[in-house]
Amino acid sequence: MDVNPDDVEIVGDLARVLNNLGKLQAGIGERAEAKSTLLQAAELNESLMKKTPAIVRFRDQRGRTFLFLGLLKAGEQKFDEAERDIEQACTILKSLADEYPAFSQARADLAAAYGSRGNLQLQRKQLGPAEASKTLVRGLLEQLVAENPTVDAYQNDLASFHSNLGVLQFETGRKAEALASFEKAREIRLKLVEGRCVLPLIRRSLAESEFNIGEYQIEIGKPADGLPSFEKAGERLKALVQEFPEDLDSRSMLGRTLDMHALATCKAGRTRDALTMAESAAHYHKECIDKAPEVRIYTQSLQIHEAIMGEIRPKTSDDEKPKN
Repeated sequence: MDVNPDDVEIVGDLARVLNNLGKLQAGIGERAEAKSTLLQAAELNESLMKKTPAIVRFRDQRGRTFLFLGLLKAGEQKFDEAERDIEQACTILKSLADEYPAFSQARADLAAAYGSRGNLQLQRKQLGPAEASKTLVRGLLEQLVAENPTVDAYQNDLASFHSNLGVLQFETGRKAEALASFEKAREIRLKLVEGRCVLPLIRRSLAESEFNIGEYQIEIGKPADGLPSFEKAGERLKALVQEFPEDLDSRSMLGRTLDMHALATCKAGRTRDALTMAESAAHYHKECIDKAPEVRIYTQSLQIHEAIMGEIRPKTSDDEKPKN
């Protein structure tokens, strides 16, 4: 595509498109293409900074590019490189948010950058720094929600924060706090869904919150307590799959929910019901892989499904053996 390098508006639009394309490519597992795309966006962003350093949206765009590059490298296990890029994103976006506090998008993007830094620190077992990053995220998102109570995206971001905080709390042995965080995430999303929001993303996010609570109950050895959460999540996801048959993410999430519901059911002593449920999950996993074989999480979900089947089948066979 031929672009006049002196037309900053067109160059800026192209950089934004490349940013979004790179994020999409990374999401479907095209890592090499994503890296190339994001590096092109970074090059354009640097050019824009030299020509128009005062244009706010270009500075925000530049921060987002570094964030996406950092996330891409974290997915490749290149943690040192990922940390440098994410820190650069935090620096750019914090400077912008401090200078222009009324520019909500900069604060939302800074919250995402801090959140990504916290996730990376958690992955590297840097629990103290991870908690400090999460505290910064909470402050930004709570302020954004208070100032923009009708913006569903900020509400959902806050719910995601509580979900991620729950993981950190569970990792550090604060299990009661973890459950409270997972329940807070569900509460926020339930209010959105019961109120004005009918977006598939938010509805799927609510199902994910219910899934997290069910999974938590399995982890603490109370699988029967997790069954109602898995049932609710499954009902929501089945409705989404029926309404939006091309929404593969909801279809994949339904498969994962059925698998974990089956595992909880098995651990609660109902092995035959568990096997039937797990067998129905395979259908959703295979559909997703058939339609989008390049998306790694779909393949990974099928592998998890097979591991769960491997745990359930022997117990089902044992139950069917005659008792002496």
